[in-house]
Amino acid sequence: EKATTQHHFISMYVTLCVKLHKWLMDSEGQVDLQSQCNFKRILLNQCQSSFEQYLEPPEGFDGLTGDDLYEAQVKYKTKMLGNIKLVGELIRNGMLAPKIAISIAQELASDEPIVLEERLETLVVFLETVGPALDDRSWSYYAELGKVFAEVERYVADGVVAARIRFLLRGLLDLRQSRWQAQKAVDREKERPTTIDQVHEKARMDQTPGPRSSRPGFSDQFRRKGRPVSLCDATTPASAAASPA
Repeated sequence: EKATTQHHFISMYVTLCVKLHKWLMDSEGQVDLQSQCNFKRILLNQCQSSFEQYLEPPEGFDGLTGDDLYEAQVKYKTKMLGNIKLVGELIRNGMLAPKIAISIAQELASDEPIVLEERLETLVVFLETVGPALDDRSWSYYAELGKVFAEVERYVADGVVAARIRFLLRGLLDLRQSRWQAQKAVDREKERPTTIDQVHEKARMDQTPGPRSSRPGFSDQFRRKGRPVSLCDATTPASAAASPA
């Protein structure tokens, strides 16, 4: 819950998960084998639940207007993007199987008119997170990843989404074309030690709402409940998805 609303702490929470898993694996004789095996399963199940929750248009927006509606939309979007960043970082750090990224990306790239633009913006954030680690021709799921990027190119070419979303999608394609160099530089910057004043300043900026969207029908898209989505491919059991690809 904290990671979805406080994006500046995502790396810290992921590092905590990595260290806790390592401690469980190194504590043979002190921690039972079932606990060692279940930790990644718990992470997978929690990520599955959160993914389904935040990818559905939320309930409770009916009757909201003006500032109340805008505030509810901002909170929903913050949690949705925070959740996908957390899942992406867990994949990059080996806490979730890399092949799960394909199922997630395919769901986000699917043509769901009700929340298409929100899903595409989430897709950009997700691929920016996992792209530097997974976009490698030697990866067994590289072809499937390429199909996702082909869908991104189609959305840009079709012009069916708002200019702001097309700009984000073009930026993602440019980032991939540069072999993720800009994103890798950002990741290196994040790895530097951060002072407590910098953490507080980042928290303040994250919690400050940005400019309101002027896109027609923005609020209406959240008034209809979409179909549930799945984090993992329907043919992949949770136990298999939790193991490295």
